[in-house]
Amino acid sequence: MKQITKSDFQFYYERENYLYTSAIRAKKSEIAAKMLKNILNRQYIINSIPESRLHEIKATYHTLSSIQHPSYILISLNQIKVLDNKGTHVTDLDGIGLGYKNGKLYLLIIEAKIGKNRVSESKKQLKDTLKKLKLKTSAQPTIESITKYGAYCYIEIDGDR
Repeated sequence: MKQITKSDFQFYYERENYLYTSAIRAKKSEIAAKMLKNILNRQYIINSIPESRLHEIKATYHTLSSIQHPSYILISLNQIKVLDNKGTHVTDLDGIGLGYKNGKLYLLIIEAKIGKNRVSESKKQLKDTLKKLKLKTSAQPTIESITKYGAYCYIEIDGDR
């Protein structure tokens, strides 16, 4: 992540053992969604995950089902903590993925919320997160809704060409 942001942040992989795996690599986003669905179909896993984290993982599943990424994609199943250079908490990345599409690097960031205004609150926080991260891209971020879950941004990282 440090290579694709302009800000001097520290990124920490939140070590969670709920899903017994920390990432999914798949040939297409639809395949990654099916793999995640298979994991989520295990009742003993569902029972061990806190409600808020389960909601974030389900948001990741729904996002993967909709983005139609046609080539390999790597999805973190654990939350990423973002700290500034003083160690102060900046934000959390509820879901994140990297993949190549047509020879270009794409970043997927997912923000999920539980509550009445979950989609609008998620869009607001994701917009703020993207502003803070200062991604190395000339592409303008588009934030999409994940009905009942939150929002996501799927953006090409081109190094500010």
